[in-house]
Amino acid sequence: MNRSITKGKLFKYLTILLVFFAGSGNLKAEFSRAIRPVVLPNETGQQAQLYQNSHALLIGVSDYQNGWPDLPGVRKDMALVQEALEENGFEVMTIGDPNSEELDKIFDQFISIYGRDPENRLLIYFAGHGHSQLQTYGTTMGYLVPTDAPNPQQDLHGFLDKALDLQMIDVYSRRIQSKHALFLFDSCFSGELFALSRAVPEEIASNTTKPVRQYITSGSANETVPDQSVFREQFINGIGGDADTNSDGYVTGSELGQFLFSSVTKYTKNYQTPQYGKIRDRNLDQGDFVFAVQSDFMRQTELQLEEQVKEAKKKIKPVNNELREIVGFLLDGQRTRAGTLLSKYKDKLKVTELMDFFIKQPPPVQYELGQVYRKALGVDENLALAKIFYKQAAERNHPKAQTMLGYMHRNGIGTEVDLEQAVSWYQRAAEQGEATALFNLGGMFRKGYGVAQNDGKAIKHYRQAAAKGNAQAKQMLQRLSD
Repeated sequence: MNRSITKGKLFKYLTILLVFFAGSGNLKAEFSRAIRPVVLPNETGQQAQLYQNSHALLIGVSDYQNGWPDLPGVRKDMALVQEALEENGFEVMTIGDPNSEELDKIFDQFISIYGRDPENRLLIYFAGHGHSQLQTYGTTMGYLVPTDAPNPQQDLHGFLDKALDLQMIDVYSRRIQSKHALFLFDSCFSGELFALSRAVPEEIASNTTKPVRQYITSGSANETVPDQSVFREQFINGIGGDADTNSDGYVTGSELGQFLFSSVTKYTKNYQTPQYGKIRDRNLDQGDFVFAVQSDFMRQTELQLEEQVKEAKKKIKPVNNELREIVGFLLDGQRTRAGTLLSKYKDKLKVTELMDFFIKQPPPVQYELGQVYRKALGVDENLALAKIFYKQAAERNHPKAQTMLGYMHRNGIGTEVDLEQAVSWYQRAAEQGEATALFNLGGMFRKGYGVAQNDGKAIKHYRQAAAKGNAQAKQMLQRLSD
């Protein structure tokens, strides 16, 4: 195990391993925990919980025994996919080099443990050899190849005994009680498990409430998956935002399938043609799996802010105990307590000394100070000071501070009305995905304030804001559609 976990979780995982693989000497399993609930706007524009928990099973087969070439690149693929899924809020279980018996148990136990809760989402990712075999009744069956399955050209009967066919994947998928399940196979094969689909849903909220079992393969029959996986690379890019074709802040299973089909086919020069679709079952093909995504810039900004907060806590000098405590309250979101203490302490230092101290603090502190002075939380209202601190944070790419600065310029709060400045700050925040800024910018385009009037751009920004849970944007879209 390469992740630190509590003793309770360790016992749980060890128990699971014993159940799974008693007597197995070669199986490698790793666990991580990065669960966070996933929300999205419902039909009323309010944020509704889509998934309570997200669980992923990664199976990588790199060391083959009976006539198959090894795939050493799979180990790296699994590590990179795990990292990408953890960033998307998944608890990840990684299994290495299972034999035929272990592979069957992995699917069965994972689904039994995590697939019973309707509020979960399950993702199963297999990387290894795949094979398509023509059946005696004329159809083609796809197979996942474990470590001990012989090459069918050398021992067909032995292969059929050991390989896991897609009929069993169909059985496993129907056992799942969770609303959404997505199976990804970085293996090439064909079969009758799913129906190809090219449709990309337009409205995220209306498609996610219904159940679905979706499948994506890295190629079709008679194609060979290279050890250096283009599919893995594009999968990570896709859930990171590249597959968000309608720019609503979410990647659906259908969008991901279409993206992988296009990108993998392109980058392999038609050598691999991914297949994707939904299970052939009208009760399980209505919905869409969902990944919530953030822009690279937004993730970088969040990481930078987190690091800045950490550094701020380290650099506050112990001699400034009151200031240290004020910053601590601000970083913890306790604005009134921070303001009250600031009011008591301000008489001890000159205004210039206080300004010098707080201007050197990271953007989150400056934004919170702006909120304290604008809302008069424990201090007298001081809109001029609020604007100063908002601007300090905004110039260092804090999206909420940029939004507030735009709001002040838009409405003449603590400053003169300046519509062009308002648009500029709203745009900077909107580029980082800030929902309120997106909604406000939509209003500027709709009314032609500080920018040329443009209904198309207004609706675009309203849709983006609504997709991020802004209720006002949802209501506005309904008004405009009536």
